[in-house]
Amino acid sequence: MIVTSDNFKTSAIKYISLFNGLSANEQDRIADSIVQSLMVNRIAEIPVQDFELIVNQFYNLVCFGPITNLELFITQDCNLSCDYCFVKEKQHKIMPLESIYSSINFLTFYSGNQKNLNLTLFGGEPLMAKKTIKKVVEYISKLESKSKAKKYSISITTNGTLLDEDFLRHTRDKINFLLSIDGDQQTHDVYRKYQNGRGTFNTVVSKIKLLKKYQPWLGARMTVLPDTITQLYHNIVSLYNLGINQILLGPAMDVEWNEKAMRAYEGQLRRVGQFYLKKKQKKEPFRMTLFENNNNGIECHEHQWGCGAGRNTISVNTNGDIYPCSKFLGYEEFDAPELKLGNIYMGIANIELRKKLSMISDSSFPTCVSCKEVNACMGGCPADNYHLHRNIHKAGKAHCRIKEIENRILREMYRDE
Repeated sequence: MIVTSDNFKTSAIKYISLFNGLSANEQDRIADSIVQSLMVNRIAEIPVQDFELIVNQFYNLVCFGPITNLELFITQDCNLSCDYCFVKEKQHKIMPLESIYSSINFLTFYSGNQKNLNLTLFGGEPLMAKKTIKKVVEYISKLESKSKAKKYSISITTNGTLLDEDFLRHTRDKINFLLSIDGDQQTHDVYRKYQNGRGTFNTVVSKIKLLKKYQPWLGARMTVLPDTITQLYHNIVSLYNLGINQILLGPAMDVEWNEKAMRAYEGQLRRVGQFYLKKKQKKEPFRMTLFENNNNGIECHEHQWGCGAGRNTISVNTNGDIYPCSKFLGYEEFDAPELKLGNIYMGIANIELRKKLSMISDSSFPTCVSCKEVNACMGGCPADNYHLHRNIHKAGKAHCRIKEIENRILREMYRDE
């Protein structure tokens, strides 16, 4: 079926009216914008499916703003078997190139007038699909050469075991790699293992020098758990000595943190904070996002509640289904359709979920109103909250306790600034 210029506006309003929460004037305004865009591009007729996707795009841009970050699960396959991985069911499945290109186009369309867009390749282990990654780089290069309107940055979170010189040479200056490594060998090998149970530390460390040859500044994602917390300071110093320049701490929130582990976290984090300040004072090449002044959570304003999930960030799986972020996608096991935002071919149709994520504030968390950290907290990870309580607006006890500890240490660190 075809929609023609004679009934562009009527058809647009008919489709927009299916979404809740818009007045007649707002519907009319969005419809006029759609008609104007089609006319400017001299489109006289358009297939119904394409027309509905355009209407969906305009509706989302007007009501929620642009999407600038796309997490793309290009494969469900992985060569490791990490105990704490949130993707429970690995499959030997790689996303078709047509779906990847459509996902990138989707990001382009839903980014509105934003120029700088971010594409993160996830898995499984993304490097299980190196040929696909090379095609992604080529496609992005073609898009940028055709138009200067958008600039795409590509990043990959990888376990590092499959890095090789040919691949790094091919992707040099085109991809930023974030390494998943949890500390020294004793800590790292507790959870990050090959499928045969053998630890991966020696393999990962052997790749660091090679990786820094092509990417001098190297960041690491470090998962922190209760049974390894007493080694946190030692592990961060170890990673720095291995050549890691930036560390993103990720305390696991879906495990039990007893009081002993919490006290250990506070003591260790205080030592880490002093280590960070010394490196900062000496202007050495080292960063920790948690401790940086503009991200310390001490004065968290209302608009900072929640994260970018479903707001300016989406995650797409190998089937083209859209989720708010990679962790939501990992919880497909719950068979909860309310977690899915839509599909790259049909647009973002789960407006209720996007509204919950985009309009999140302290009032969204009734149990947080009386908390002394209410103005210095972002409400926890929505995906973790759902995992624990089937409610994105109810943070877990571990998050609340850890945030309290972090804020106390941050206030001590920056008391005199």
